[in-house]
Parts: sequence; C-alpha cells; structure tokens
Amino acid sequence: MLRADELSRHYRVSRGFLREPATVKALAGVSFTLQAGRTLAVVGESGCGKSTLARQLTLIEPPTGGALFIDGTDAATADAVTRKKLRRRVQMVFQNPMRRSTRARPLPRRWPSRCSSIRPSMPKSAAGACCR
Repeated sequence: MLRADELSRHYRVSRGFLREPATVKALAGVSFTLQAGRTLAVVGESGCGKSTLARQLTLIEPPTGGALFIDGTDAATADAVTRKKLRRRVQMVFQNPMRRSTRARPLPRRWPSRCSSIRPSMPKSAAGACCR
C-alpha cells in the first residue's frame, strides 16, 4: 500500500544578486491512499506539480513536508538503505504525448463510471462531461 499524507515540496530559487532567495511551493498538501495492485493516474495542466509528485513517490527526492508510507514504512524519514529497498516497490509509467486526448480522439465512454467511482460525490452527468 502507498499512502501520502499532506506531501509538500518547496524549492529555494535565486532572485538575483543581493536579493533574498524565493521559495517556490511546487507541491502542497497532497494526500491519497493507493492499495497494492491498483493504478493512480495523475493528470493536470503544465506546471501543476505532476512531475514533482512523481519524484516524491519514486523517492528520487525527499518531500519538504508530510509523510509518504510504502508498505507501512515512512519513506520520507527512512535511511538510505531502506529507501533503496522501497524504490523497488513503486513504478512510474510515462504517458505517450502523441496519444493524448483531444476532440479528434475522445476519451473512452467507460471513463464516466470510473470518474464517479474515484469521486463518488461527482454526479454522473459531470463525470460524463469528460467524454464529450
């Protein structure tokens, strides 16, 4: 099982000579639970934090805040040997940008039921809007 509790990632960036560095909040308060054998699709606009989240989940870089549990072990605070073992338990599958959804390639009709099963509070009419 993979569980993220309030994951966040902040980066300090230079603003130029004699200026204080700024903090970019690339990820803020992400929480979810993913059972073993299940898949999580992360979609969103460019710059919304998808890649930053992926780097946290695959233990490429540590979160600034929050907790990340992989099979009950807090990966965010684990030592290097434990993190190396945990990396084998998480896998990313990258999208093919040439197969993205467009009006010319509508999403499959079966997605509204999946949308509503992921977000039970979402009315089926709203979930079906992603297929039009």
